[in-house]
Amino acid sequence: MKEWREKRSLSQNALYWVWLEEISQALKPNDKQHKADVWHEYFKQYFCAAKSIAMPAGKDAIVKSTKMLDVGEMCHYMTQIHNWAAGHMLILPVPENSEYKQNLNKQEV
Repeated sequence: MKEWREKRSLSQNALYWVWLEEISQALKPNDKQHKADVWHEYFKQYFCAAKSIAMPAGKDAIVKSTKMLDVGEMCHYMTQIHNWAAGHMLILPVPENSEYKQNLNKQEV
């Protein structure tokens, strides 16, 4: 039996896309601007946990999708992106009332 975990929230997802837009506007590798959805694919490649999906006929598929992350995994994923951005001299907003901030506070206890 699989342990039940709450899927990543709409609040987390909304803040994540705000970050992607900020990254898109602020960072231009090789003087080229990339859209938020390109950054989404980039970060999934490096930071998103791989998940297994049972296929109808045969071997399971391994995918990387933020939709498949639970709340804790999404918090970890976002923290990696937040740290990556800081390493590129970009400070991403973390609203005090955001679910992401609340999850970080829970981890610090």
